[in-house]
Parts: sequence; structure tokens; C-alpha cells
Amino acid sequence: MKRYIRQSWQIIRQNLVLSSIGIVGTAFAICMVMVLVQQEYMKVGSFSPETNRSRWLVTRGSTLTMKDTMRNTTINMPVGDVQVWEIFRKLKTPEAVTTFIEYYESEAGIQTLFSVRGNESEVPIVARYTDEAFWRVFDFSFVAGKHYTESDARSNRQVAVITDRLARKFFGSVDEAIDKQALINGSKYTVCGVVRHVTPFCSFAYGDVWMPLSSLYEANSRDRLFNDYAVICLAKSPKDFDAIKEEIQALTAQCNAVQETFSISFPGQPANQFATMHSKYRNDDTVPEYRRRFILLIILFLCIPAINLSGMTLSRMRRRLAELGVRRSFGAVRSDIIRQVIAENMLLSLLGGVLGLGLSYLVMAVFPSWLLPAGSWNMIQGDINGAMFNPIIFLIALFFCVLINLLSAFVPAWRISKTPIVESLSH
Repeated sequence: MKRYIRQSWQIIRQNLVLSSIGIVGTAFAICMVMVLVQQEYMKVGSFSPETNRSRWLVTRGSTLTMKDTMRNTTINMPVGDVQVWEIFRKLKTPEAVTTFIEYYESEAGIQTLFSVRGNESEVPIVARYTDEAFWRVFDFSFVAGKHYTESDARSNRQVAVITDRLARKFFGSVDEAIDKQALINGSKYTVCGVVRHVTPFCSFAYGDVWMPLSSLYEANSRDRLFNDYAVICLAKSPKDFDAIKEEIQALTAQCNAVQETFSISFPGQPANQFATMHSKYRNDDTVPEYRRRFILLIILFLCIPAINLSGMTLSRMRRRLAELGVRRSFGAVRSDIIRQVIAENMLLSLLGGVLGLGLSYLVMAVFPSWLLPAGSWNMIQGDINGAMFNPIIFLIALFFCVLINLLSAFVPAWRISKTPIVESLSH
């Protein structure tokens, strides 16, 4: 292997222009593929605090159909209190079930403001209202204090969990923030816990402040069919998904039996993380189409440069026919020639792969709003680092380097190895 590496390096130096074209071509191919892979990983990969994505089922809304067949009215909306209490909170199969308000308040046209003293400037934040099970489904990293409990929500205690960035900005340190009061839209809240900053790529966990979902425990709340909740069921294993769905169907049927006005249903839900992120609508069937399109793009981005690189590799190998002919005359078999060409080409592929991986991070950092749901400001804050610099991403990049090497080097190596020894020596 060392001999092949030395030979490859000598070949690169001897054919600098051709080798540079090959490296750049590989880099652009890997860049485009890795942009797609990183974009997909942000949506469905597991990273803190959403490390349990592979084990959860998401319900983001429900369909209410009026039982009066003459009117035939159907309403699509987020999950209501009746659905939470009569269906999801009665589930026995999941490890945990959390209810929270999914949308960011800024997206709903309501800006949430945070400050410590009334006379100082307020900063806009993203606030979430969650139940106590939220902290079991998501694995936040607490750096100080602890999360709120069910008793806090039931007693309507004004407590909140904030990020370490907010804590350092307003209180000086994370430890100083605990048990201190903050103003959220003018209301006083006591800071009970501080967590590490959450990347916006975590679409369900992201926020600056988390507060108890006290409205869930209000008097007469269990009669409300309409609300703004989303529900995530954390399974003990993905193998339990079917059992959870069957239990939800059974509880839904029981709930509908006592409902006088509406029948409740969850079309296409609950769904796993992949289906949740790639469905245009809650009950559509676009996931198989997305999967086919994604695979087609990967093949396209790999095959087009591989064909071009294959032609350059064949041209380079033809210049070395005499050398390869000498090797064969001394007993080297065709498999030895193929193995040598592939090994030598691997260095070019790896150099192009490293350049392409770095280029993909640069592209996503410079043009984040084109490629990712998070905007450029979140990138500037460094959110790209924790989520995207992941060993899985590097292993995927290495895999595509090897794949593009095989695609671009095997055919030329096979054709060159078929050249008769006499014809090779004549060159």
C-alpha cells in the first residue's frame, strides 16, 4: 500500500494539471452529494437533544369530521385537549408521551420578549410551552438547576428553563441565573433550570425559553377539541411502532363512541421522523416520491463526474502502457493491474473528498437559507458545528469517496488490463 501511495503521489506531480482537474471534479461531486446528505441528516439524524428521533412517533394534528352527515364538515387542526387526555395520555405501550405547543410564537405573529428588569431593553426569544414528559422524550443537557414538574404545571407556577446563552447575557453565569426572576412579556418567571443552547435544526426541541403547559391542566380543559398541541410518543423500540398505532386506533374508537358532535381521526399519523419531515401535508403520500428523488439525485451527482474522471483516468493509463506491459511480462496478472490502478486513483479520490467535504460546509455556511430551514444568523452563532461535525457525516463522505473512485477507476483499469502484453510494450 505504501508503494501505491508513493506511486500515486509521483503521478500527481508528473501530471499536475490533469490530476488537479480530477481532484476538483471529485471535490465538486462530493460537495453536491454531501450538501444533500447533510441536509437530510439535519432532518432525520439523531443528535442532542433529539437523539431519540429513531424511536418516536409524531402527531402534529387531527381531523375532526362532523357526525351530522347532512353537513359533512371536516376540520384539520392541531391536537386538542380531548385527544390528549382521552387518547394519548391513556397509552400504555410507549415509554413516554409528551404534549407541547409546536409552533414558535414569532411564527404565529406574536413576539415573545425577555428581560430581567422592566427598565432595560427586551430581546425577542423563541418560547415553548411543554408538559413535564417533554424532558424525558428529549435529552437536554442541563448545566444548572433542573426542569419543572407536573406539580409546577398543575399549580400554575411561573417557572422557566432558559438556555446558557440567555443566562450568561442577563445574569452573568449559568449558576447565577437559578432562582432569579425574569420578565417574559412582562410576566415574572423564576428560572429553575439552564440548558445548553439548542440548534435550530432540532425542529421540535429548539427554543430559548421553555415554560410549563399549564393550560393543559386548567379546569374544564379536557372538554376542548380545539387547541394548538403536538404530541410525540417515545417508543421503547421501533419494533413497538405498530403496537402504538393500534393502541391509538383503539382509544380513538372509544373516544368517538362518546363524542356527540365530531369524530376524531389522525390521517397518516402518528408518523416516524422521516415521514414527518418529508410529508408536505399530514395525510399525504409523498414520502416514497421524495425517497426516489433523493436517490436519483445522489446517483446523478456521482455518475456524471465519475464518467468524466473515468475518461481522464483511461487517458492517464494509456501513457503508462509500457510500464504496465513490463509488469505483466514479469508475471503480474490482470487483477494485479486493476488493483494497482484503483489503489493509485484512491489518493486522488480522497484528496478530492476532503476538499469536497470542506467545500460542502462552506456552501452551507454561506448559503444556509437556500439549503436549510435555519437562517444565516443561526449559522453565524455556530449552530452548524454541534450538529453537522459528526462522525457519521465523515463516514458517509468516506463511503462516497470510495464509491466515486470505483466508478471512475474500475472501467479504465479493466480495459487497460485487457491490452495484450506485446501491444503494451510497443508503447
